[in-house]
Amino acid sequence: MRNKSTQKFFSLCLTAVTVLVALPSFSGETERKGLLPELKINSTDEAANQRKALQSEVLITKTENQAIQSLMVIIKKQKGSSQEPDLWNRLAELYMRRTKSGRFFDLNRNEKGALSFAPPAVTGETAIVNLKRAVQVYTKIEREFPKYNEMDSVLFNNAFASQQLKMPKDAEALYHKVVTQHPRSTLVPDSYLALGEIAYDKQKFKEALESFNAIGKFPESRVYSYGMYKSAWTMYNLHQSDDAIQKLIDVVKFQDPRKRSGREMNHNLRSESLRDLALFFEETQTAEKANSFFNAIATPDEVGECILNLAKLYDAHARQKEMTLFLAEFLQKQPNSSKRLKMETLLVNGNETARNRSEVLKHLIIGSALCQKNSEWRVTNKDIAEAECDYDFAKTNMEIAKKWWDLWQKNKTATQSRELAELTQEAFRLHLNREDPTKPDTKSRYAYAELLFQIGEFRKATEQYQLVGTKSIDTQTAHDSNYSALVALEKARQKKKEKTDDAELIRISKYYLERYPKGEHVTQVKFKVGFTAYDQGNMLEAEKWLRPIAADSKSGEFKAKSEDLVLDILNARKDFAGIKTFSKELLNQNKDETRKLALTKMMREA
Repeated sequence: MRNKSTQKFFSLCLTAVTVLVALPSFSGETERKGLLPELKINSTDEAANQRKALQSEVLITKTENQAIQSLMVIIKKQKGSSQEPDLWNRLAELYMRRTKSGRFFDLNRNEKGALSFAPPAVTGETAIVNLKRAVQVYTKIEREFPKYNEMDSVLFNNAFASQQLKMPKDAEALYHKVVTQHPRSTLVPDSYLALGEIAYDKQKFKEALESFNAIGKFPESRVYSYGMYKSAWTMYNLHQSDDAIQKLIDVVKFQDPRKRSGREMNHNLRSESLRDLALFFEETQTAEKANSFFNAIATPDEVGECILNLAKLYDAHARQKEMTLFLAEFLQKQPNSSKRLKMETLLVNGNETARNRSEVLKHLIIGSALCQKNSEWRVTNKDIAEAECDYDFAKTNMEIAKKWWDLWQKNKTATQSRELAELTQEAFRLHLNREDPTKPDTKSRYAYAELLFQIGEFRKATEQYQLVGTKSIDTQTAHDSNYSALVALEKARQKKKEKTDDAELIRISKYYLERYPKGEHVTQVKFKVGFTAYDQGNMLEAEKWLRPIAADSKSGEFKAKSEDLVLDILNARKDFAGIKTFSKELLNQNKDETRKLALTKMMREA
């Protein structure tokens, strides 16, 4: 942590130099990211784009090599003239330009070092080769033309090339020459920055701080605020936390877009400083000061980002209680902040880590309300609401519900199991209330139905099972859900000892039989329909369903039950001939001696 350097030296300082030496490949973003911008390949046909880029670079290389050869001829002709140092400087610039193609070719070599698609004329092109050539030329200019009017540029570019060749001592000596021998050069602040970076990388923080602070003498330099930024990190590494914080505040104020006053802005440096201030603050300040601290230096939008970053740090360091305090204060003042939902998500996860599950549910409910279609927050933040609500927050909600479900499954007998079940039920409900009708989450809904069933909420479970049964594209899940809906309704019916659900029971049963004529529970469902009709006194309807079961030797336990019910129906209407005939049929089918004796007796009595 304490050796962090968020950006390499050349991220800012070479902007001025590139004008002098025409080195577009060494711009700030190139060095920071470590890849050349022109190498970014966005096409799906990557191989074709690589070939095209390589062919273009080959043409550029040939052209520039021809220019180098022509320039060397001119140098020979102009030897001893006043133009000779300028010509050598131009040659060094061309070699530096060649390092760009050299890097390109380095990135396109195979494991054996060979270039793909490249002709022999450019196979020797590498960044290191051209950097060495440039260093040789710059060194020659310094040695043979000490009064050259662009010596500061020569020294600086030579230092830069030496750094690329991993020769820090040589680079350091050359940068020192710039600041001591050319104190009025526009490259002095850039050189101080380079010297500071070299010392910083060696962890010589006192030396680094001297160099970074020296940039403060050049407030008009493009690297002025970056020098302050690096000073802050150096102070941080020297355990001078208060000074480090103040220095970052100076950067933020210097880069304030509300106070431009003609200066060039670097918004990335401002946002980076605000992000780092969260880190410094968390280590040195108290949580209750967070909002007032950031409100004093940042815009309202920036404050939200700062508070969110700070909250992430507190959460990572298990300081959820303190995190909750300053988040609550911020959300009270900015309820429609674009960071609101991310903060609610952080509060959900933070409280879950602390096992404060009532607070978890509270923030799940708040987040769900924010994500309602026409909520004030969603309308205010319409550009980000869809992604944050329908993916990020929905994912968090579902993960919490699943986690609680798994915990409840393992601890059903625990004292707190009922509370956990209720929390899980509510988490599922919140998640499913936001369900996209075109993409139903039947897996989660089935788990929700199972939970309701197991805690005795049979009527609610029936509704959920039916929804899964009609929407699930998984055949087995749909089958199980439709049957479970029937079982759950029967449980609800038994629980209240009422018969008011008979019509619904028959409807669900017939739906199952229609959709799954060969389903696993067909016999049982048919028996249920027949028995319900029998229970209602509709004997003709009951007999219609029960006789086929009684006649089927594969009906298992439901065969004997159906036999008895059919016999009772025949007896109720005093159809003794029917009893005699039916008993005889059953007698021929049964092998159980006890059952046979009973049937023989009934047949004789009839």
